[in-house]
Amino acid sequence: MAFQNITVECHGCGASISVDPTIRFGTCPYCGNCNSLVPAATAPEPPAVEQIYPANSSEEAFRNAVRSFLCSSPDVPDELYAALSEREFTLNFWPFFRHTIQWTASWNADIGYPDDNAKEGVAWSPGSGQAMGQSAVYAPASSVLCNRGLAADACKLSAGIQTQPYYFQPELLNGIAYLGCDVEANAVEDNYAVPTLNDMIENSCIDQLPGDYQKNLHFTSRIEARETVLQLIPYWLFVYEYQGGCYYVMQNAVTGAVTGSLPETSRRKMIGWALTGTALVLIGLFAGLMGLIRSNYDALMVAALSFPTLCAGFLYREIITRKKTRIKTVSLAEMPEQLENLNKFEKNFIKFTGLAVAGWCIAAMFFTFFLALVIPVWKDPILKDIPEEPKYPQTVQVSNDAQQPGPKPSVIRLKRTKIPAIQETVDSEDGISFIIEK
Repeated sequence: MAFQNITVECHGCGASISVDPTIRFGTCPYCGNCNSLVPAATAPEPPAVEQIYPANSSEEAFRNAVRSFLCSSPDVPDELYAALSEREFTLNFWPFFRHTIQWTASWNADIGYPDDNAKEGVAWSPGSGQAMGQSAVYAPASSVLCNRGLAADACKLSAGIQTQPYYFQPELLNGIAYLGCDVEANAVEDNYAVPTLNDMIENSCIDQLPGDYQKNLHFTSRIEARETVLQLIPYWLFVYEYQGGCYYVMQNAVTGAVTGSLPETSRRKMIGWALTGTALVLIGLFAGLMGLIRSNYDALMVAALSFPTLCAGFLYREIITRKKTRIKTVSLAEMPEQLENLNKFEKNFIKFTGLAVAGWCIAAMFFTFFLALVIPVWKDPILKDIPEEPKYPQTVQVSNDAQQPGPKPSVIRLKRTKIPAIQETVDSEDGISFIIEK
């Protein structure tokens, strides 16, 4: 969808100026007057606001912002992108109470410095101090924002506004959608302004803490001055439904900051886990088979060689994420073709990755077999270092000195062999012969 500038007449000096019609505001380069870019009509009753911000982002810029936001996760359903070209977006002006608060805070905390002699290497000591500053916090001035759950995110986006607002003029709202102010400032301050202010004060105290380590921070704050202004801030809003849930994307039209909620499906997560699980099963199967055929060491080697296949699931999600990131740069007209190419790639990747994982594991097993063929002496290195059993008993010389310390002597078992006796004949004085065996 192409956007062409239109020419309008400045309400201040009457000069002709060329502006983007979707921004709704234009500043005259001749007199500096802020002009509404909508043709003059019956002006509605303006809300009781004091200041108004002009929009700096167009509808086309918001469509691109929504597309980038939806592409931030690989688990966002692809069918949501079709709604970007089918829906019309409207710029809305929402009322907020801007509280400009000057505050002073007293803090105390435990401050730590490195010390080798202290416990855990850190020496702690109590510290205290004061911090002061000025913060701008926002609270919604419309019950519609509170009831729809948009106020919290809108207040956070408003906190970053640095542009100076215009003094409110009723004619600036000609033809522009806005919400009325039906909430008192003190009714929403505790729910929106106070928590944001406390976070700002805490961050300011943390920035002033000395030392290398800090813990147990406590602070008490006091408001010195306050100024409350009712403002109208422009927002782009894209609301959509998916499988019974309601989601939205919101953009602050002054700063361009975007936030929102995203639906996520578990399909791609399950595919990633399935690829990793398949690789794990195949590794265990082929490693166990190798352990039965060869040895435990060969089984460990097959598992080690096949370990990179466990990254298949991570690789799948990383590639899908990068391809979705590239979709951010194409035009809305090219998105259907890009999404179709993404789906084709996804199917082919799953098919070939499964075959590649199985082939890798089989190749690891055959590589281990190949080592045993090319290297005849290939054996389990755990068994290599075990000495062989000696063929003959080894003699150990044992010292008879009982007082000399030393290792306990080994017991040597000797085999006894029967030796034939030596016979000797002896004659006695009586003439009797005796045979003596020695």
